[in-house]
Amino acid sequence: MKVLVTGATGYIGRHLCPLLPDVRALARDAARAKRLLPAFAEIALGDMTDEASLKAAAKGCGAVVHLAARKSDEPDIAEVNVEGAKRLVAACREAGIKRVINVGSQAARMARRGPYGETKRLSDEILMGAGLEATTLLPSVVYGPDDPGVFGKLARVAAKSPVVPVIGDGRAKYRPVHVEDVCRAIAGCLSAPSTIGKTYSVGGPETVTLEGLIDLVAARAGKRPLKVHLPGPVAMLIASVGASLLDSPPLSRSNVLGAIQSVPEADWNAVFAELGLTARTIAAGLEGGI
Repeated sequence: MKVLVTGATGYIGRHLCPLLPDVRALARDAARAKRLLPAFAEIALGDMTDEASLKAAAKGCGAVVHLAARKSDEPDIAEVNVEGAKRLVAACREAGIKRVINVGSQAARMARRGPYGETKRLSDEILMGAGLEATTLLPSVVYGPDDPGVFGKLARVAAKSPVVPVIGDGRAKYRPVHVEDVCRAIAGCLSAPSTIGKTYSVGGPETVTLEGLIDLVAARAGKRPLKVHLPGPVAMLIASVGASLLDSPPLSRSNVLGAIQSVPEADWNAVFAELGLTARTIAAGLEGGI
C-alpha cells in the first residue's frame, strides 16, 4: 500500500518516511525533500493550500499520514491547518482513500489555546468527522536527535550556555516522547484496524517539568546553567509584538501558552499498549542526542 505523507520533510515526517516501504512524500521543495528523505521515497510537489496538488498526490495511494501544519502563528495558519484539512478530505474522497492517520498536538487540548492549538483542534474535528477511517494521535513534547523545535533549541542552549531563559515559573508539566516512538506508533496504526475512529494522547512514561527537562539535558552535558525566568505576560507581549512584525516570529503566542500550561491528564500509553509497543524513558531517549 502506497502511503501519502503530508509534511514529509518536517521533523516527524523525515523520521517516519524510512519506516514506510512504499511512501509518497508531499513537499514544497523537491531538492530539500531529496536531501532529507530516503532515496526510495517518491516526491510529490504540493502543499496544503493547493487542492489540485493534494488530489494529484493522493491518486493511487491507499492511506494518508497527515503531518503538515503551520506552527508559529503565521498569518496563513488557518488557511493551512483548517482549510488545508478540508482540501485533504476532498483529495481523499476523490482518490478513494479511507485510511488516514492524523497527527495533531496536545496544544489542541489546552485550556488556553493560541492560533496553533485552536486551528489544530478544528483540523482534528474535520478529519475525524469526515466519514474516513481516521485515527488521531496527539503527541506531547516530541524530542530526539537534531530537534529543530522549541524544546530542541532550549536543550542546546542548556547544554552550552551558562544562562537559560525559562518562560513562566518552569513548573508546567509534560510527557516528552521520542520522535522514533511517535513514528513507530504512526506506522503501527496504519496496519491496526482496532485504532480506527480513536484519538490517542501520545507521551512517554515520565512526567517532567520544563525546568526538569532543562536540568536533565544540562546534566548530561556536565552543566548547571542559571535559569532566568521570563514572566508569562512579558513573554506574551514579546510574542505579540513579534507576530505583528514578522511572518514567522522566533517566539509565538502558542509557544508561550505551551510553556506556561501543563498538558492535561490523559492515558499516555494507550496507543503503545494497543500496538504492543513500549515508549522509551527520557534517559534512554537522550542517549541519541538532541
